[in-house]
Amino acid sequence: MNRLICILQLGDRLLGTGSDEVREVIRLPEITPVPTAPPGIAGLVSLRGEVITAIDLQRVLGLPRELDLPPRYGAVMEVEGENVCLLVDRVEDVLEVSDTAFGLTSKVRDEVLRPVVCGVYSLDMGEVLMLDTESVMALVTGVFR
Repeated sequence: MNRLICILQLGDRLLGTGSDEVREVIRLPEITPVPTAPPGIAGLVSLRGEVITAIDLQRVLGLPRELDLPPRYGAVMEVEGENVCLLVDRVEDVLEVSDTAFGLTSKVRDEVLRPVVCGVYSLDMGEVLMLDTESVMALVTGVFR
């Protein structure tokens, strides 16, 4: 069986999510900081009048920022009934992938990412770590299930 995935770049890592989870990809508008927000929340963005929480994945995952450049894109998705914008460096592609290319999280070499990854696709472009968006949100809010 095949599935469509959206491939996002964060630093030198390729992350994926089901294309059905991504509402849209945007070039980041101005982010309004929220002083009392948890560290993983970069702030709020306005998208056609809708206020959306911007999640800084690099900060949430404790990854170093490449060349101190801020993320340029956002993957807007609905997670647990809330619209959020995951900040990423680039959106690589939307690809149809085969389940035969899918591996378990035990193949994830990066210990930092293992808690938020639900599997790995081995593709020609490299390994794409599939995000478990609910686990990402649990890290952001500090609420673990």
